[in-house]
Amino acid sequence: MVALGRIFPRLRVEWCPERLSPWSSAGAVAGPLQCDRLRHDLGWQPRYDLDSGLAEYIEWLRQYA
Repeated sequence: MVALGRIFPRLRVEWCPERLSPWSSAGAVAGPLQCDRLRHDLGWQPRYDLDSGLAEYIEWLRQYA
C-alpha cells in the first residue's frame, strides 16, 4: 500500500485482516511474489523494483486501458 500511496497520495485503502485476500498463500512459506528459486536456479534478476514497476504499469494503463 505504501508504494501505491507514493504514486497516488490521496489513495485510501481499507484493510480487513479477518477477510482472506484472494492472493493469500494461507500459511504457505513462499507467497505469490516470492522469486528466490528463480534467482537461485536460473540467475534471474527482475527488471523493476516495486516502485518503478508500479509506475510503469500505471503509465501503461493510462495509455492503453
